[in-house]
Amino acid sequence: MSLAAFALLALILAITGVYGVITLTVNQRMREIGVRLALGANMADVKLLMLRWGMRPVMIGMAVGLGASLLVGRVLTSLLYDIVATDPLTYVVALAMMTLVGMTAVYVPARRAARIDPVDTIRGQ
Repeated sequence: MSLAAFALLALILAITGVYGVITLTVNQRMREIGVRLALGANMADVKLLMLRWGMRPVMIGMAVGLGASLLVGRVLTSLLYDIVATDPLTYVVALAMMTLVGMTAVYVPARRAARIDPVDTIRGQ
């Protein structure tokens, strides 16, 4: 039971961290979004570009994390009694949640930036 609680806490911390970092980096690209809109890009193309750009590090992080968790899971299996290291449901749920959080973290600021007047975005207001 306590292992599940710690796992849930780790997942919440990971979700918070991913959301914060991705949101910050998308917000830092607001001026770029404004320039793209000013040059004639439509909102859907800008949102799709930001989603592809923002999800790349999320996917890389999930691949590295999955590999590391499989390795660490083998060690935990040998050290703890009645622990299954390769529960597919756990991995699928965690990866799905991180994907959803990453997509939300990219989409929300990109949508907000796409709605702003390009001149105001370029000026930094």
